[in-house]
Amino acid sequence: MIWSLINLAPQAAEHAAEQSETTAAGEHIPILVEWVNNLLGPTVYRIQQVIMPTFYSWFGAEWQGDPEMPIPKHMVMFFIAVFISTVILYWLRGKLSVEKPTNRQQSFEILIEGLRSLIKENIGPARGTCKREMQIKQQPLVTDDGFCEKRSDRDFAFFS
Repeated sequence: MIWSLINLAPQAAEHAAEQSETTAAGEHIPILVEWVNNLLGPTVYRIQQVIMPTFYSWFGAEWQGDPEMPIPKHMVMFFIAVFISTVILYWLRGKLSVEKPTNRQQSFEILIEGLRSLIKENIGPARGTCKREMQIKQQPLVTDDGFCEKRSDRDFAFFS
C-alpha cells in the first residue's frame, strides 16, 4: 500500500501543478463554487456587464469582470451558510420551550453557548454593547466607623 502511494505521488504533484496554472495565483476553487458558476455564471455575468460599469464610473474606476468566475467563492459560501442556518432554524421552529426543552433544543443551546464562549475568549468581551454586562455591581462595605458605603467591583480589583 505504501509503495502504491509513493508511485502516485508524482502524478498527484503533476495534477496539482496543472490545477494551480488554471486558477489565479494557485488559489483552490471548490467544486461547488465551480458548479454554481457553471450553472448561474453566464446569466450573472450578463447582468454585471449592464450594471457594474455604471457603479464603477461613479467612483472613477473601470470594471474588470471575470467571465470564468463571475460569482466569487466567498459569495457562494455565504449563501451556503445562509441556507444551512435557515434549514436549522426551520427545523427548530415551533419546538422551542422554556418550561420543557427538548434534547434537540438543549444541544443547540450548548452549541450556541460554546460558540459564544469561544468568541469571547478569542476576541474579548464586547464594550458598551450590552448594558446588563457593563453595569458595575455595587457591593455594600462596612467601614471602621460603622458606616455602610457602596463600592464597586473595580475598587476590589487589586485585592482579589
